[in-house]
Amino acid sequence: MHLNRRQFLQSSLAASVLAATVARPLSGAPAKGKSRPIGFSLYGMKSLPVSEALDHCKRIGYDNVELCLMPEFPTELKKFTPPMRREVRDKLRSTGLAPSSLLVHISLTEANQTPSLDIIKGSAEVARDLDDRRPPLIESVTGGKTAEWDKLKDKVAENMRRWAETAAASGAKIAVKNHFGQIITSPERLLWLHKTVNHPNFTLTYDYSHYQAEGFELEPTMRAVIPHTGFIHMKDIEVGSKPLKYLLAGQSGKIDYVKYFRLLRELKYTGPVLVEVSAQIHRLPDYQPVPTAERCYAFLSKALKDSTA
Repeated sequence: MHLNRRQFLQSSLAASVLAATVARPLSGAPAKGKSRPIGFSLYGMKSLPVSEALDHCKRIGYDNVELCLMPEFPTELKKFTPPMRREVRDKLRSTGLAPSSLLVHISLTEANQTPSLDIIKGSAEVARDLDDRRPPLIESVTGGKTAEWDKLKDKVAENMRRWAETAAASGAKIAVKNHFGQIITSPERLLWLHKTVNHPNFTLTYDYSHYQAEGFELEPTMRAVIPHTGFIHMKDIEVGSKPLKYLLAGQSGKIDYVKYFRLLRELKYTGPVLVEVSAQIHRLPDYQPVPTAERCYAFLSKALKDSTA
């Protein structure tokens, strides 16, 4: 059964408030007591050499970055050789930027899971090469279609367990997130998956834009999901748009980011919080990655500051 937003709020809010008081240190998250306020996903800097992208992120003020291991990116997994990894590791150290996560797009619903497991193994090697003390999380969507849930949820859980076990064998952790139009679209489904798999190397990504697209409100989803979350993406949507249109963080004016940061503090979340620029935006011919990163940082850093007032 899929709960609607009213039923979800009524059934989950009270229990999640209690759970939210428990801090969960995770791979890819900072040491206890140290926050990483705002990072940037290099998914939004595809056109730049990675060294240049890191220099810009440092100059702008970002604290951590997500490297993209997907095809056609500068750090594509198949082309990200050990010498290149060492160069990026040294650049991260010299800039002081933390590698929070490694972005891949694999699917829990594919019948043949061998390619996905191979990507997890390769990504785990990259994670160790970049930071062998605190390897960045491997982060992915779930794939599939919304209507497939009842038919495939048990298989999805089985595959997720294999993902987690594969990551664990290499000393890594993996995070997955809900995504509009994919098989996991609600907090209810994501939390069911997390509870069913129950593996220490499996954590969640929180991305409110996809919940917002399904009609869920900010606070109930945060209180339910954040206690089990090791990673956050921030972006907006144009509410009511068909097809769904993704926007930059703060662009819609529909998300109260001051409240967002206050809730993160209340819920004792200290993991990475990163700007994600949707492919709808970064694939546009006139897209400019550096001004976009500057705009998002200016907006979010002000909201973060205001949240402490």
